[in-house]
Amino acid sequence: MDTESGWYVTEAYTESDTAAFAAELARRSVPGSLLALDGDLGAGKTRFSKAFADALGVRAS
Repeated sequence: MDTESGWYVTEAYTESDTAAFAAELARRSVPGSLLALDGDLGAGKTRFSKAFADALGVRAS
């Protein structure tokens, strides 16, 4: 975490890296937290989002 900006920046090399980072951010998030994901097609944004939601306990309807 960049202590000045409060930003987290990481490079994940595997799907499990992505899921672990998503779970860690979910653990640290509070209501009103804002996340911005940026990356090319296939970069892992959807995988991150699914892992983040799972870590928060969100279930598919």
